Amino acid sequence: MIMSKAEDLTGKKYGKLTILRRTGTDKWGSTQWLCKCDCGKEIIRSRAYFFNKNWNYYPVKSCGCAYKHKIRKDLTGQKFGRWAVLRHDDRTDSLGRHFWLCRCDCGNEKVVGADFLIWGKSKSCGCLSDEIRPRKLALTGCSIPIGKAPKKEF
Repeated sequence: MIMSKAEDLTGKKYGKLTILRRTGTDKWGSTQWLCKCDCGKEIIRSRAYFFNKNWNYYPVKSCGCAYKHKIRKDLTGQKFGRWAVLRHDDRTDSLGRHFWLCRCDCGNEKVVGADFLIWGKSKSCGCLSDEIRPRKLALTGCSIPIGKAPKKEF
């Protein structure tokens, strides 16, 4: 198998990343590059990270620091289940995920992660579960609330 010589990207800049040197290849044979971000962090990325236009985060512009404070989508005013999104909370976690202050239909306010809203993992402050639980118990014919099984006497 004939391998073509990889283009030398040393010294080139892509967004906040400056390519320092080639570090080898990954298990698929893609050339790996050591890059230094403007924030000072060094990361290793393959050539595809800089040139693949089909990826959601194309092109790679930083080590990740540029995404930590960037709000990808403004959720203000949107409704997710019983949550009404009031505003961005200015907090992010260590992975750069964003949080939003929301008001439930029952009036409670809580900070909820964007991914929990978007993917439907959080639909209310808990009031929805409180309403659904008795109906589920009635449908199943169970008279003992879930998690409240009677203690066995020995």
